[in-house]
Amino acid sequence: MKISVIGSGSYGTAIASVFATNITNNVTVFTRSVIQADDIGKRKQNRRYLDNLVLSSNLQASLDLTAIVRSDFVFLALPSSSIKAFVDDNSDMLDSCSVIVNLAKGFISSENITIPAYIEKRLARTLGIASLKGPTFAADMLLAPISAVSIAATDIVSLAQMRSLLDGVDIIYDVIDDITVLEYLSILKNIYAIAIGIIEARFNNPNLRAALVTQSAVEMQRVVSLCVGANVDLLKYAGIGDLLLTGLNDQSRNRTLGLMIGKGFISPDTYDKAVVVEGLRAISFVSANVSRGELANCPILANLKSLIDLEISTSDFIAKTLHRFSRGRDAERQLMAR
Repeated sequence: MKISVIGSGSYGTAIASVFATNITNNVTVFTRSVIQADDIGKRKQNRRYLDNLVLSSNLQASLDLTAIVRSDFVFLALPSSSIKAFVDDNSDMLDSCSVIVNLAKGFISSENITIPAYIEKRLARTLGIASLKGPTFAADMLLAPISAVSIAATDIVSLAQMRSLLDGVDIIYDVIDDITVLEYLSILKNIYAIAIGIIEARFNNPNLRAALVTQSAVEMQRVVSLCVGANVDLLKYAGIGDLLLTGLNDQSRNRTLGLMIGKGFISPDTYDKAVVVEGLRAISFVSANVSRGELANCPILANLKSLIDLEISTSDFIAKTLHRFSRGRDAERQLMAR
């Protein structure tokens, strides 16, 4: 398999290294950095992002994007804010490739659509678009005996190719039938990780932590159903698995942002300037795709939107969210029973 990974950050490099452990794969990381190309290709390290961790000896790096032509897989491991420009600038080369796989956990803000939807629109292709998401920190993919992901694709052929690729490496996976559902799950877990961090910064309590995660999972399921119009099984690696990883682990930038807001290190009128994480950008995107009436039934999302819009304070966010938890129990049971 010819596999091209676009982006030499921590995640792109790590997953490329995992694929390269299968010697039948020809895996190349594409980068704009001469230093990183040399580091990955010759030293089998990416010291800028992955310290001194050793990469697969089979992994290569390149500065020449034209080499992605006719790849079996192209993995987009770029920040979501950079993907539109990349797809636009390299559409001819991407059209020559079999399967384009989105790894980014975000959306195309100018179009108000998911990344696979933009790829389909821009390249005029309904086949060969896939997504891979899961509870996977980059460095730990190189250290763990196995990692877990969810996959989805726009067609059964691409899905079968994804299965075959993953069956050859130490990654276990489950399948989500709707690629848009998978994209929304990956976006939402970042939002709820921020909320969990904010509240945990004030109340480091295991009972409340369990309640927060459960309420977040219920609300995630509801929001995806509202946005996509499909039934959602949250018992997936990209569902409850990624929520647990991102919401409860301090390696998560989104949880860390929540903790900083909750502790008052970043104030509501400055945090958007102080740090940029996917979850922060996603709050407005998701809120815009939920009707005002339905948003009232999603208290965590609704209160986060009010917080970033400077309509309420951090203390108000915490008080209002916890108050809705206690008052909304009967309605919760009714919604869960549907």
